Amino acid sequence: GTVDLYPMLNPLGLDIGERMTPMMNHLDMNRAFPGTPDGTVLESMCHAIFSDMLGADLVLDIHASTKGKSELYEARIDSRSAKTVIPQARALAPDLIWVYADKSAFNATLTAALCAAGTPAMILEADEHRRNPKPVADRIIGSIFCKMTEMGLWTGEAAPMPAPDAVIPAVLSGSDIIRVACEMPGVYVPEDCIGKQLKAGDPLGVIIDALEGVTRETVVAPHDGLVFSQRSYSAVYPGTLIARMHTTGKEGSKA
Repeated sequence: GTVDLYPMLNPLGLDIGERMTPMMNHLDMNRAFPGTPDGTVLESMCHAIFSDMLGADLVLDIHASTKGKSELYEARIDSRSAKTVIPQARALAPDLIWVYADKSAFNATLTAALCAAGTPAMILEADEHRRNPKPVADRIIGSIFCKMTEMGLWTGEAAPMPAPDAVIPAVLSGSDIIRVACEMPGVYVPEDCIGKQLKAGDPLGVIIDALEGVTRETVVAPHDGLVFSQRSYSAVYPGTLIARMHTTGKEGSKA
């Protein structure tokens, strides 16, 4: 078999530390797929990338989180192709499989566009702003070699395959995701909750008044669940997302 590597699809965006392309009013490149050959420079770039990847046995779209957030190692999947792609994700041994609902914003991503065209694809998302990122990167690399072993593309050393009975939670937007936001502005000081199972009422962090230095709010888990996404940047305002939790049996806000 053949493995194609695309080290960076948006090098100009990387240079300025943003998801946007620093041209054409800072458009988000990953909201412009599948693109068009006769469109703008950005649209024609997206179309060329999309066309080059069509027909692959599997596409892994590796992402870091947005600024100021910590994420568990997640596989993010388009709901329309979940039945066929979720089994593909198991060998990658993510902490979590997040199935994205059919919505316009996600539909314009590279992953969703490829799936709509019949090419299986998924996003691998991981980021850790408060710790050493190298173990996260090593884990992703190891899981990719594990997947390549399963596909018959690699016969060398690789991470062990997950046990058949290994539990990898699958979450659905709006059904078992709880979105936790703060009510007060100030400086957010987080607890170390990423990857932990919390009980309802356990603290996620405190909001401190930037001028007086006093605690204005203690942000707590509204239900029992796994914290898979947590804010790490300090400046917050009312409604700022503090954490996402995977919980069962409780209806959460659409994430």
